[in-house]
Amino acid sequence: MIETESLSPLSKKIIQMSIAINHNCIVKLSYEGNSKPIEEKYIQANQIITSNTSSTYYLYATYDKKNKKSIGSIRTLAFNSITHMEPIEYVKDIIFKTTNDGNEFGLYDEGKKIMLSLTGSASTLL
Repeated sequence: MIETESLSPLSKKIIQMSIAINHNCIVKLSYEGNSKPIEEKYIQANQIITSNTSSTYYLYATYDKKNKKSIGSIRTLAFNSITHMEPIEYVKDIIFKTTNDGNEFGLYDEGKKIMLSLTGSASTLL
């Protein structure tokens, strides 16, 4: 058993969300976006990632049908913007957990690629 009383609020959120991912639990979040009022969101938590450039934790989540808008869309949510979370419903026969590649801006999309053409000394630095 892990003693969680002395953990930081962020650590507690990560543990709770890991449990929700592993047990296919729909979660109700209170989420404060950039200079936006707090919104309630119903999500299916998919995966926890960290930023390559900072030590910020993010969550890939799919909007659940209880959300009533953007149903099925996958979003990246910052853990530090989650003000409250509560388990709503455990779902059978669906696996929420994913192992997709991406970053804090979202999942990598195989259909969207760019081609860099380097000239001069920049092309020899590889």
